[in-house]
Amino acid sequence: MNVHVTRYGSRNWAVWIDGELLAVTVYRKGAMAVKATLNDLTCQDHVTTLEDAPNPGTGAANATDGVAAKVPG
Repeated sequence: MNVHVTRYGSRNWAVWIDGELLAVTVYRKGAMAVKATLNDLTCQDHVTTLEDAPNPGTGAANATDGVAAKVPG
């Protein structure tokens, strides 16, 4: 994934992913923060979909259709 920041107009900054516009910010620092966050997320190993899970099709034991399970905490 190629993430880069460019000027967008005369006063804004754009964040691009593989040539597709993702976000426009007022400050360069904000655009760089978005870029850094995206880079951090892509570097971490994590499960993104149920298909990637060890047991596909499994869900929370107390979840019902259309209602998210409550997380104890």
